[in-house]
Amino acid sequence: MYLMAMMTWIFSLTACSMNSDGHDDDAPEQDLIGTWDAVCCQYYEIGEGYGMPMPETDSWTISSNTITTCDRVSGTVGLVAGYSFDGRRLVIDGQSLWEVVSLSGKLMLLRQEVRKDEFKEMTFKRR
Repeated sequence: MYLMAMMTWIFSLTACSMNSDGHDDDAPEQDLIGTWDAVCCQYYEIGEGYGMPMPETDSWTISSNTITTCDRVSGTVGLVAGYSFDGRRLVIDGQSLWEVVSLSGKLMLLRQEVRKDEFKEMTFKRR
């Protein structure tokens, strides 16, 4: 039952305001700025589908020029790095590429290719 509710919620995040290629229209950078709490992480493999959603404890604080990650449970700061954002792609520290699938005032869904045909999706809620 929990899995079904989580899957419905995650899919509803990606269903809003997408254009014909399955993405939100390019989001302005100011929509990205703020503190975001990761809600869950899920892996997707082409031909296999989605894996079980896993809870997340990270938060990301995004300013106009840096991203700071922190574990909400321990309070430990992880990464402090610069980033670039073109409205669709978020590149952290020049290395980590995330596709911005959905970005609204309250929710953000990011996707990262971890291996060929395998993706990690993280859902965030604005604090």
